[in-house]
Amino acid sequence: DDETPPASPFDGLVASWDDERLAACLAFVREWNTNARRAGVAQALLSSILRSIPFERLKQLPGVASLVDGLLPYTERHFLRIDKLAEASFVIDYTLTEINELEGR
Repeated sequence: DDETPPASPFDGLVASWDDERLAACLAFVREWNTNARRAGVAQALLSSILRSIPFERLKQLPGVASLVDGLLPYTERHFLRIDKLAEASFVIDYTLTEINELEGR
């Protein structure tokens, strides 16, 4: 899929960071990503980092491999949770449509 994610308000800010600030932010993202309440912000910031910073630069950051290892399991869980919520919303939508049809609306 060649779909480009929408731009984020973080994009311009992230692009201006030096490596030290970028590494620190990735550490915060890893921590925030462990909590469902903060995962949305963490994912938005991570998306901006991945969009704005070249891969060659990212892979040279100290400790980036362990940061990625810490991000992956929680990111996968959040996407699974979102998929289940989306699926449940389709079931609710279908049910409401059927009820409306039965009531003659």
